[in-house]
Amino acid sequence: MAKQSLAVAALCLAVAACGGRERRPAPLSRTALDARADAVCAGAPTGADRVQGLRKLRPPLALKETYAQWLRAEADAVAAARAIAGESKWAAENVDPQVALAIAQGKAAGYARRLGAEACSSRPAGRMPG
Repeated sequence: MAKQSLAVAALCLAVAACGGRERRPAPLSRTALDARADAVCAGAPTGADRVQGLRKLRPPLALKETYAQWLRAEADAVAAARAIAGESKWAAENVDPQVALAIAQGKAAGYARRLGAEACSSRPAGRMPG
Protein backbone atom coordinates (compact mmCIF):
# COMPACT_ATOMS: atom_id res chain seq x y z
CA MET A 1 0.00 0.00 0.00
CA ALA A 2 2.84 2.41 0.82
CA LYS A 3 4.49 1.70 -2.52
CA GLN A 4 1.22 2.44 -4.30
CA SER A 5 0.83 5.77 -2.47
CA LEU A 6 4.40 6.66 -3.29
CA ALA A 7 3.83 5.88 -6.98
CA VAL A 8 0.67 8.04 -7.03
CA ALA A 9 2.52 10.91 -5.37
CA ALA A 10 5.37 10.65 -7.88
CA LEU A 11 2.90 10.62 -10.76
CA CYS A 12 1.17 13.74 -9.40
CA LEU A 13 4.49 15.54 -9.12
CA ALA A 14 5.44 14.58 -12.67
CA VAL A 15 2.11 15.82 -14.06
CA ALA A 16 2.36 19.06 -12.09
CA ALA A 17 5.89 19.68 -13.38
CA CYS A 18 4.81 19.19 -16.99
CA GLY A 19 1.77 21.43 -16.74
CA GLY A 20 3.52 24.31 -15.02
CA ARG A 21 5.73 25.24 -17.94
CA GLU A 22 5.03 28.44 -19.76
CA ARG A 23 4.89 27.97 -23.50
CA ARG A 24 7.03 30.44 -25.36
CA PRO A 25 5.78 31.66 -28.69
CA ALA A 26 7.59 30.55 -31.80
CA PRO A 27 10.29 32.87 -33.15
CA LEU A 28 8.99 35.53 -35.51
CA SER A 29 9.85 35.65 -39.19
CA ARG A 30 12.23 38.43 -40.15
CA THR A 31 9.40 40.44 -41.73
CA ALA A 32 7.21 40.04 -38.66
CA LEU A 33 10.11 40.97 -36.38
CA ASP A 34 10.77 44.15 -38.38
CA ALA A 35 7.12 45.18 -38.24
CA ARG A 36 6.67 44.41 -34.54
CA ALA A 37 9.96 46.08 -33.56
CA ASP A 38 9.04 49.20 -35.55
CA ALA A 39 5.67 49.29 -33.77
CA VAL A 40 7.39 49.05 -30.39
CA CYS A 41 9.86 51.81 -31.26
CA ALA A 42 7.15 54.09 -32.65
CA GLY A 43 4.93 53.65 -29.60
CA ALA A 44 7.42 53.59 -26.73
CA PRO A 45 7.43 56.88 -24.83
CA THR A 46 10.77 56.18 -23.11
CA GLY A 47 13.92 54.22 -23.77
CA ALA A 48 13.08 51.86 -20.91
CA ASP A 49 9.65 51.18 -22.44
CA ARG A 50 11.34 50.53 -25.76
CA VAL A 51 13.72 47.97 -24.23
CA GLN A 52 10.88 46.30 -22.35
CA GLY A 53 8.79 46.02 -25.51
CA LEU A 54 11.67 44.72 -27.61
CA ARG A 55 12.53 42.06 -25.01
CA LYS A 56 9.10 40.53 -25.52
CA LEU A 57 9.82 39.78 -29.18
CA ARG A 58 11.44 36.52 -30.30
CA PRO A 59 13.75 36.95 -33.27
CA PRO A 60 14.39 34.22 -35.84
CA LEU A 61 17.13 31.88 -34.65
CA ALA A 62 19.51 33.13 -37.34
CA LEU A 63 19.21 36.69 -35.96
CA LYS A 64 19.24 35.84 -32.27
CA GLU A 65 22.82 37.04 -31.61
CA THR A 66 22.42 40.32 -33.51
CA TYR A 67 19.11 40.93 -31.75
CA ALA A 68 20.74 40.30 -28.35
CA GLN A 69 23.49 42.83 -29.21
CA TRP A 70 20.82 45.35 -30.21
CA LEU A 71 19.00 44.90 -26.89
CA ARG A 72 22.30 45.32 -25.01
CA ALA A 73 23.01 48.58 -26.85
CA GLU A 74 19.47 49.81 -26.12
CA ALA A 75 19.90 48.95 -22.42
CA ASP A 76 23.29 50.71 -22.35
CA ALA A 77 21.66 53.83 -23.82
CA VAL A 78 18.97 53.75 -21.12
CA ALA A 79 21.60 53.38 -18.38
CA ALA A 80 23.63 56.31 -19.73
CA ALA A 81 20.52 58.50 -20.10
CA ARG A 82 19.51 57.75 -16.52
CA ALA A 83 22.97 58.71 -15.30
CA ILE A 84 22.84 61.99 -17.25
CA ALA A 85 19.42 62.75 -15.73
CA GLY A 86 20.79 62.03 -12.25
CA GLU A 87 18.45 59.06 -11.76
CA SER A 88 21.26 56.58 -11.20
CA LYS A 89 24.94 56.44 -10.44
CA TRP A 90 27.24 56.03 -13.45
CA ALA A 91 29.28 52.86 -13.01
CA ALA A 92 31.82 53.24 -15.81
CA GLU A 93 34.91 55.05 -14.64
CA ASN A 94 36.71 57.36 -17.05
CA VAL A 95 33.75 57.41 -19.46
CA ASP A 96 31.47 60.42 -19.70
CA PRO A 97 27.85 59.18 -19.72
CA GLN A 98 27.05 61.57 -22.59
CA VAL A 99 29.73 59.94 -24.71
CA ALA A 100 28.48 56.49 -23.66
CA LEU A 101 24.93 57.52 -24.63
CA ALA A 102 26.03 58.62 -28.10
CA ILE A 103 27.98 55.40 -28.62
CA ALA A 104 25.13 53.16 -27.38
CA GLN A 105 22.56 54.97 -29.51
CA GLY A 106 24.79 54.65 -32.56
CA LYS A 107 25.24 50.93 -31.95
CA ALA A 108 21.50 50.45 -31.36
CA ALA A 109 20.65 52.31 -34.57
CA GLY A 110 23.16 50.21 -36.51
CA TYR A 111 21.80 46.91 -35.20
CA ALA A 112 18.22 48.04 -35.84
CA ARG A 113 19.14 49.00 -39.41
CA ARG A 114 20.93 45.68 -39.93
CA LEU A 115 17.82 43.84 -38.75
CA GLY A 116 15.52 45.94 -40.95
CA ALA A 117 13.70 47.83 -38.19
CA GLU A 118 13.79 51.22 -39.87
CA ALA A 119 11.65 53.11 -37.32
CA CYS A 120 14.04 51.94 -34.61
CA SER A 121 17.11 53.07 -36.51
CA SER A 122 15.99 56.63 -37.12
CA ARG A 123 15.89 58.46 -33.83
CA PRO A 124 17.65 61.51 -32.48
CA ALA A 125 21.21 60.84 -31.50
CA GLY A 126 22.66 61.84 -28.16
CA ARG A 127 24.37 65.19 -27.87
CA MET A 128 28.08 65.34 -27.36
CA PRO A 129 29.24 67.52 -24.48
CA GLY A 130 29.87 71.11 -25.49
